[in-house]
Amino acid sequence: MCLCFFILGVYQHALVKGSHVVNKFFAEGLYGKGSIKYLLFHTANDTFLSENILRMVEDKLNADSYTEQFLIGCLILGFVHLMRCHLKDFEMCATQPTNLPDNFLIINYIQENLATVTLEKLAAQFNFSVSRCSRLIKAATGANFNEWRKILRLKRAKYLLTNTNQSIEEIASAIGYLNAENFIRLFQKEFGMTPAKYRKTNKK
Repeated sequence: MCLCFFILGVYQHALVKGSHVVNKFFAEGLYGKGSIKYLLFHTANDTFLSENILRMVEDKLNADSYTEQFLIGCLILGFVHLMRCHLKDFEMCATQPTNLPDNFLIINYIQENLATVTLEKLAAQFNFSVSRCSRLIKAATGANFNEWRKILRLKRAKYLLTNTNQSIEEIASAIGYLNAENFIRLFQKEFGMTPAKYRKTNKK
């Protein structure tokens, strides 16, 4: 436990600056009430991360007097890599959203209302201007509203395709596409295959 808090402290104070989601996650864990329940990064086949984890496991199994420092270094390296390469590719769950900054309240709201959310509805929900909402989303994700909504919708679609028996039309509607054909075209453009083929290839 002491080692865990030491790692978090080194990471928070030495490397993380700004208001992005990783910073807030660790700040909440160290000093807050854990309002951000989890962060989920979609890293696909990122070999850097898998190799980094394997190095940590191997060093732990062959521990010596330098193992603690080695593990701390690997953890910090892994988190920096996540920020550099996958900061636009995360999902989060907030259990106590009122304790979070405005940009994270907004991100959480988008995730919970993917099917119906628009930038105008978002601004009205938080009593902000549209331009302010745009700036807050950009600060938190690095993407504009439409880009971030599309990313989240397609991630949700992939999950539903592989974990449910909902039809393509039902999935399209559930994530906010009234026209299933538009959803199918977008999915194929992004992933190089139709939703039906993706489901057949990846069905669990």
